[in-house]
Amino acid sequence: MNIQQYYRKSASISLNASLVSLIPSFFLLIYGLILKQDERMVLLCLPFLIYSFICYQIYLINDKRVGGSVKAQESDCDFSNLLKHNQVLITFLPAPSLRMLIFNTKGQMLGEIRDMNWQRIRWFVPYMIDRILFERSYGLFDESGQLKAKIIIQKNNIALAGNRSTQQIKLLRRTHAEYDFSHEGRRICVKRSMLFTDIKLSIGGLGYARVRKGLLPKECVGQIQDPNTPVLSFEEGVKAKDKLMIYAILAKLFHHSNH
Repeated sequence: MNIQQYYRKSASISLNASLVSLIPSFFLLIYGLILKQDERMVLLCLPFLIYSFICYQIYLINDKRVGGSVKAQESDCDFSNLLKHNQVLITFLPAPSLRMLIFNTKGQMLGEIRDMNWQRIRWFVPYMIDRILFERSYGLFDESGQLKAKIIIQKNNIALAGNRSTQQIKLLRRTHAEYDFSHEGRRICVKRSMLFTDIKLSIGGLGYARVRKGLLPKECVGQIQDPNTPVLSFEEGVKAKDKLMIYAILAKLFHHSNH
């Protein structure tokens, strides 16, 4: 998948959601105005109509982005391992649970983090109930769809299962803008801005990674139509296992995004 296909798929999902959300409004109008003859029933339609309007606006935005983006050429794309990249773009597909796509700066998908327990019924389950009924278990997949690691979000910890072992990332402290984790005897500090997306991740006091909006690399011009696409940057020399750990922490931070 390239970024143009991502915009097209996002537009299609948003349009379908807009149309489906009109169905309850239709039946409520029939029941309220014709059967019950109670005009107050119309008020029950408002949440569905507002949601339908929002989804339709998202559809229009992404449909416009499809035409504006330049299709990434396969010969220009870097298909090397996801964990070798020091700068990637993060996007989210509309889904009942987390589906975070990871692109290189040329607009080619490198991998994704998605729910391992995806079921259609979850589109209709409220989030507060969904988190009780279903385990928050996500897979980190590379660009070919191969599972690289399994991420299980627990109440205070993150279990990161690779091919050979399972690691525990323990939550030590949490405030509104800061998380402290412990992993293999090291302290991981996560600081986030409450006004805009700016997340800094440091290990042992040294900066390791940062997620920011509004600062797209120059090579993204013509490919990325959304200037607020989050950019994840790793410092030079960060090992693959530490990048994997950081992706697991981001899965916890973003597990509620776009659903």
